[in-house]
Amino acid sequence: MNSQNLSGVILAAGKGTRAYPYTQRIPKAMLDICGRPLIQFSLELMRDKLGIKDIVIVVSEKNGMIEQRFGDGHDLGLNICYRVNDAVEKGPVYSLSLAESKISAERFVVMLSDEIYLDSNHEAILGTDYRDEDILVTARPNSLIRDISKNFSIDFVDGRISRLIEKPTSSENGLLGCGTYVFRRDVFDQIREEFRTPGPATDNLTAFIANRLVNGAKVGYVPLGGNYINVNYHHDVNRARSMARTAMFADPKVSLIMPCLSDSAGFEDVVRTSIDAGRVDEVLLVVHEHTKEFDRVASKYGARLIVAKSESRGLAPLIRTGVRESTGDIIAVMAADGTFEIGDLDKLLAYIYDAEMVVGTRTARQLIDQGSNMDIVARLSNYFLAKFIEALWVTHLVRLSDVGCVWRVFWRYSYDAVIDRVDAERGEFLIDMVIEMLLYRFQLIELPVRYCISIDEQAVRFRERNLATFFRIIKLALSKRLKTL
Repeated sequence: MNSQNLSGVILAAGKGTRAYPYTQRIPKAMLDICGRPLIQFSLELMRDKLGIKDIVIVVSEKNGMIEQRFGDGHDLGLNICYRVNDAVEKGPVYSLSLAESKISAERFVVMLSDEIYLDSNHEAILGTDYRDEDILVTARPNSLIRDISKNFSIDFVDGRISRLIEKPTSSENGLLGCGTYVFRRDVFDQIREEFRTPGPATDNLTAFIANRLVNGAKVGYVPLGGNYINVNYHHDVNRARSMARTAMFADPKVSLIMPCLSDSAGFEDVVRTSIDAGRVDEVLLVVHEHTKEFDRVASKYGARLIVAKSESRGLAPLIRTGVRESTGDIIAVMAADGTFEIGDLDKLLAYIYDAEMVVGTRTARQLIDQGSNMDIVARLSNYFLAKFIEALWVTHLVRLSDVGCVWRVFWRYSYDAVIDRVDAERGEFLIDMVIEMLLYRFQLIELPVRYCISIDEQAVRFRERNLATFFRIIKLALSKRLKTL
């Protein structure tokens, strides 16, 4: 079949209640998946795999954010128009009917906005001769019943589809029905007929197609490969993000940012061992001002020396500048004072595909060197602040014990998404970054790291370790929580 004969429809008018609280303030179709809205994956799939340029997006009255983001589709090389469903309780079949006035093609592809396909073979649809078919459905072979039970199953008799079952409890063939369909334009007449006396056939697309089967419609089937997730619940969002990271960043570039507050003897060893470890693609030594010692060490070991132009003399401008100047997909931040070991990077990176940010925690006593500056008061203060923030955002399902640890790894796209809202510039900067990640509904994982005796007990760090900083962090967390109520 020629793709020039196809138009596209994406249904995005659902309430997204099952994915709450992720969808409390944003449509499910606009949830961030590795720096892109979820619906963008479907838009690009239609364009790249099926050659479709003309797409209708059916939205609800509250989903204006989608049109604000994509407009007429010019930036994606598409022609997008919108239809508004002001009666979302009528379901996806009704949403589909609203696209009729915008569809001129004899056949069109329908996709759901809350599904994500990666490395799929949707182009196989174009090679299918289904001129004799009324409807085409798609499914993933060899699927688990736990996944099939969230979608629909397909039964066959004599090689033809005989039945579709919504949310089945069993499956004999392991076919997971997906939310990609091809309809003929006369389906709109059939929808109108069904809505004259609304019944089960208008509840959802599976029920509608199953009813068409009973009434003699010919329904074809195309198997889909690749990875697929139907984003129904909040845990599906995290699974989709993890799957997308694995597919999109098979060989990510890692940048190590080393904020350095002093060129006292010893920081050279930290730079040398970090580069010799061979675990990163670039090392950025970020400082407040040039010195001959900084220049010498950076030149000797091949680190990039970056000067942060800021009146503030703390860590915040060093980290901001380092991220801005780095080129990696993954950013690691480790202080250059010897308090952390580069060997822990492998531990942090091992979990980065499961989260947007992996943060070190200095609360495991077995990993804290005797004589380090992490005494019992500092450890308890960090722990209290972490639990305070965890309690404020208890519905975000995060476990924290040390939100102020410098040693952390995060994806560039997640940093870019939140950094404009990170207001703090002093000692609470690292905590503010964690809070904004939580507010964005990003996944955070905390891992114990070794904490060593510093090669230089830098005074500026201890100026921030006081009661004033403690209460500024409390105030910051409370103010940001109150704004979201």
